[in-house]
Amino acid sequence: MQCALRVGDSILVGTNGKGLIILNSLGEVLSTSLTGYSINGIAKSKTEYFIASNKGVLRAKDNEETKSVEITGYINRADGLLSDEVNGVVQDSNKLYITSVDGLYSVDLLGLDALQELKPHLRIEEVLLDDSTQVESTVFGYNENNLTFKYNSISFFVFLLVQN
Repeated sequence: MQCALRVGDSILVGTNGKGLIILNSLGEVLSTSLTGYSINGIAKSKTEYFIASNKGVLRAKDNEETKSVEITGYINRADGLLSDEVNGVVQDSNKLYITSVDGLYSVDLLGLDALQELKPHLRIEEVLLDDSTQVESTVFGYNENNLTFKYNSISFFVFLLVQN
């Protein structure tokens, strides 16, 4: 067991590699879901769960029909986290705090849905030949095979990496 959260009459239990187990108040298993994920922490807002896992933060909702939890989205490296290995999540008002192996992040939940639709684009800033000469041509000699790409990417999430 990695973590637990009481929600109404149920208890959600995060495990190391076996996903999420939902128990009733007597400790009987109602369902299992998210198999294959290591669940390190769970936070609940009014409408969804934020689940810290070995694959980033999982956004999830209750599925009343199957009595389980279903993934509805992710917050991970593609969105600006430095690592997908997330240790914990805490929600406070309109902020989601994410702890990972690389630090602490603060995410503004008010703009999360709109911003998640805008994935960052990669911009190549410079291409170097043999780490020194800026490349002007696309045709190279047989001995010109050491290229370096300097790139930049914008993260549309408002992450705040808290420094020590």
